[in-house]
Amino acid sequence: MNKWNKLILCLFCILFLTGCGEDEALDTYQKEMETFFEHIAEFDENMNAIDVSQEDYVSQLLSYLDALDAEVAWMAELEVPEQFSAVDDLADEASENMRQAVSYFHMAYEAEEFMPNYEEAAREYYERANLRIQYIIMLLHGEIPEGENITYTEEDSIFGGGYLNKTDEEDEDGTTGSNLLKRGMPAGVCPEKWILEHKDVLIGLQREFIEAGSNIVYAPTFSANRIKLKEYGLAEQIREMNHELVAVSREAAGTKALVAGDITMTGEQLAPMGKMDFEELIDIYKEQIGYLAEAGVDLLVVETMMSLQETRAALIAAKEPCELPVMATMTFESDKMAEIIRAMADVTTVPIIAKPNAGLPYLNENGQTVYDMAEAEFAEGIKLLVEAGASVIGGCCGTSSSYIQAAHDAVGQMSIRHREPGELRYLTSERKTVAFGLDDTFMIVGERINPTGKKKLQEQLREG
Repeated sequence: MNKWNKLILCLFCILFLTGCGEDEALDTYQKEMETFFEHIAEFDENMNAIDVSQEDYVSQLLSYLDALDAEVAWMAELEVPEQFSAVDDLADEASENMRQAVSYFHMAYEAEEFMPNYEEAAREYYERANLRIQYIIMLLHGEIPEGENITYTEEDSIFGGGYLNKTDEEDEDGTTGSNLLKRGMPAGVCPEKWILEHKDVLIGLQREFIEAGSNIVYAPTFSANRIKLKEYGLAEQIREMNHELVAVSREAAGTKALVAGDITMTGEQLAPMGKMDFEELIDIYKEQIGYLAEAGVDLLVVETMMSLQETRAALIAAKEPCELPVMATMTFESDKMAEIIRAMADVTTVPIIAKPNAGLPYLNENGQTVYDMAEAEFAEGIKLLVEAGASVIGGCCGTSSSYIQAAHDAVGQMSIRHREPGELRYLTSERKTVAFGLDDTFMIVGERINPTGKKKLQEQLREG
């Protein structure tokens, strides 16, 4: 259940970028979705708190699953604002797949004997529901999802900001996906393969960003991991493709900018709701990171992550094949980004990265996706982020080299906020952060084991 919570919490962060308070329908939708997120977080907390030693733990779990099913069904019935219309069908599909998942969970656990085949079916439907939520997140984030016979073109999607691949430039950066679509990349193709067949397009694009002031460009290796490449029948070319993609960015950067190896989620869920073990995910990341290190990247970036657990897996993987510096980014609500950056800066001396969108996406009169924030307003926002404590800044969806130039001009002479190490230390999980001092009293830190769906582990726990 953890994964579900992670995804929707990320959806919350991405959804309400700007515009709230200016559109009544959008404000209503925000409040309704906030309620949805709060309820999902409660379900997640309660399900993870179930004591499996109790005789009724299965009935407790199924009860929460029923409530989760009802909540997702309610979300699918919400009136979606016109600017988010592409989400409608995906929400319906998420609800239908969740309904099937919960039904199969009941059949698996309520039978006289545990039915592993029903549990397997439940997990499949649950993953499909989860996938639809991922597609919704991508649409709201200005990206084009494809897979399972779902493909959105730039015209179909109000967000049409491009595939997840980005060329992010550290001190200043912009999104590559939408720019590549404008320069001829068809929707639905494997971006990495298309780029290798049209190297001059990416080289020209990245050079524009470098001339605008970018200090780092991201090699277009965003989804060049074994799992994603397998969808295009390219898994066996993973080493060659990562090497060549890095080389393309290296040619664009020359000696004017650093080249970062770019990695992100695999699209597969971690156990218990998915089939992938944590160690397997580490191995998948380790493989790609190893090839990126071989190719000579200057640093690594783990970006657009929706889960702290997956981010942790990527960071662990990065430590084994190389000693490259690593940047990791997740998504937050942009109209509160300065507040979030300031809170981060108060508790850490680690460099903080901020890469906002160019406002809210919408369709213009020609059916083209545009964003509602001009370069000057974007640059003013960047200044606030630097003042709050960000020391690595850039742009995400809707930005181009002109936005990077404006940001560069706005903050190029600003000083980075000086931060002193605090006296407190912090331990954090998906839902809770604990602060403590080195002279505090004794604290107990434990990890709960959730054996749901793990028949052998359940038997071992019962046997002592």
